[in-house]
Amino acid sequence: MVPELISKEDMVYPHEQRSISDEPYFRRIWQHYRDHTFKVRFAYLVQEGLITEQDAASFSNLLDFQGGSASINHYIYQTIGKIDKDETYDSTHKVMEALGLNKIEINTKSAQSYED
Repeated sequence: MVPELISKEDMVYPHEQRSISDEPYFRRIWQHYRDHTFKVRFAYLVQEGLITEQDAASFSNLLDFQGGSASINHYIYQTIGKIDKDETYDSTHKVMEALGLNKIEINTKSAQSYED
């Protein structure tokens, strides 16, 4: 990059953008950025004791968190009643509250993926 052409004020982090681009390369980078910040925040909350080890393990198992990219669909399907809630749901819900993700609005009348 040429510093004379782009000023520091024009640079933004992906989460500060007003809209998310549909360009495929940007979407891949955005997914890596989301996964990384999610995992860093999760590890910090576990380290600080705001999430118990047992809840963290249940959360990791339910969302396949350690297997690469986490998928939140299973949790959402349990929340809206499409899948029966099991013992891991309560632990996962506690973790979602600690992460601040328990207030997501779930729209069952849309074909858009819940993860987007």
